[in-house]
Amino acid sequence: MGATAEEILEACAVAISLGGTMGAGETTRVVQLLEEKGLLEELKKDS
Repeated sequence: MGATAEEILEACAVAISLGGTMGAGETTRVVQLLEEKGLLEELKKDS
């Protein structure tokens, strides 16, 4: 199982809202990893 890319991004949004710039900084690393794995392309197709 595991989390979907959408669920991961939702958790990142919470981290940004609670952690401010610290959360945003770490979220950029998460987004970069999702891009490298090709998981963000799947979200774009679903939209």
